Amino acid sequence: MKLVLVEWEDACGGERRGWRPLIDMATHGPVRGFSVGWLIVESTKHVTLVPHVMDGMGDGEIAIPRDFVTRITSLKLPPKAKGPA
Repeated sequence: MKLVLVEWEDACGGERRGWRPLIDMATHGPVRGFSVGWLIVESTKHVTLVPHVMDGMGDGEIAIPRDFVTRITSLKLPPKAKGPA
């Protein structure tokens, strides 16, 4: 498995501040997200990362739609560190 940093864009909005002028809502746009983890799925539809891995099990996974992904960067482990097999 590769340790990676995924940069991606997601929807933004829904501040739940009640009724307000539409022009105030026009300033919203996508937000940039950053996720780090072990890449367990890389398909044409999505990438799945797992940040916490132990004894062949994982926790905290996130599946990011491929169209949201702007960049995937491989990360290097320190020389003495061992990643999951």
